[in-house]
Amino acid sequence: MKKTLKHKKHPPKGSVKERIIDTAIRLLSEKGVSETAMLDIARASFTDHQLVYYYFPSITRLHYEVVMRIMNELKGAMLEGIIEHGGNARHDMEKYITSTFEWARNNPGRMSLWIFFYYKASTGGEFKTLNDAFRRTGRERIGALVAKGVGDGVYKRLNADAIRAVSTQIQGLITGNAIMAATESGIDHMDFAAKTYKTVMGMLI
Repeated sequence: MKKTLKHKKHPPKGSVKERIIDTAIRLLSEKGVSETAMLDIARASFTDHQLVYYYFPSITRLHYEVVMRIMNELKGAMLEGIIEHGGNARHDMEKYITSTFEWARNNPGRMSLWIFFYYKASTGGEFKTLNDAFRRTGRERIGALVAKGVGDGVYKRLNADAIRAVSTQIQGLITGNAIMAATESGIDHMDFAAKTYKTVMGMLI
C-alpha cells in the first residue's frame, strides 16, 4: 500500500523581519490587536518564537513597526495620487484627499490598525512622537499644495500663517472624515471624499 506523502509547509521567501511584519499585519487585521500574541505571529510566519523576539523585543515594538509600515503605505498612496495627476492645484488637492478614502476603503484591515495607532499615540511615548512626525510632514505637504494654488491664482490670497492654519484644518478634516467613513454604517467612502473636497474648496476659494 502506497503511503501518501505530505507536503511540508515552507516559509515564504524574503527577509525574516519583513515576513514577520507582513504576518503581523494580516493577523492583527483579522483577529484584532488584543487577540494576537507573539506566538501566533511566530507560528503563522514560520519563524522560531525566540527569533521573533530577537527582531522585536516586545509586542509593543512589533506594533510600532507595523504602524510605521502602514503609515508609509498610506503616505505613498497619497503622494502617488499627486504625482499621477500633477499640474492643476485643485485637481492635486482633490486627488490628495480622495487617495486617503480610497486607501481606507480598499484596505479595511490596515485602516483599523491606523485607528489603533491613534489610540496608542494618545497614551504618549514613541507612538506620540511618531504621530507628531507624520502629522507635521503631512501638514507641510498640504501647505505646499495650498501655496501652489495661491501662487497660481487658483486659491484666494493667504499669507504664510494663514496657510499653516488652513493646512491643519484640512488635515483634521481628512483624518476625521476618513475615520468616520471607516467606522460608521451607511457612509460611502468616495461620497464622503467628495464632500470633504467640497468643504476644503470652500475654505480655499
